[in-house]
Amino acid sequence: MFGERQNPYPLSSYLGKIVLYTGDRGLTVIGRCAFLGNEPTLGSPVIVFEPGSFCIRRWGTDAGLGQLIEGPRPETILDVFSRAPVALPLIGTVSYFPVRQSTWREKFPAVAAKEDWDD
Repeated sequence: MFGERQNPYPLSSYLGKIVLYTGDRGLTVIGRCAFLGNEPTLGSPVIVFEPGSFCIRRWGTDAGLGQLIEGPRPETILDVFSRAPVALPLIGTVSYFPVRQSTWREKFPAVAAKEDWDD
């Protein structure tokens, strides 16, 4: 029964998109998804964000996290999470989903070249 259905949103559809990630213990990150899958060096599936991702300190919503799909609210507080790529284990993931790219794009300028963060 389930084998006949195909996922209309494969994991590859998240690549290159600005994604809102929520993890265990309240971690909420927004950034551009660079990789989603198995990472042999870590031994587990991960989501990797490009440099320049943000930790959302305060959602600033009055009706839940879903309001951020449309863009940051006036009360939303973003803290720079990493100026280098960051990998988060999928095992601790509560959810991840793409947001409206046009309203979040201004928060994510072109990613710096790899040489800028690879020391």
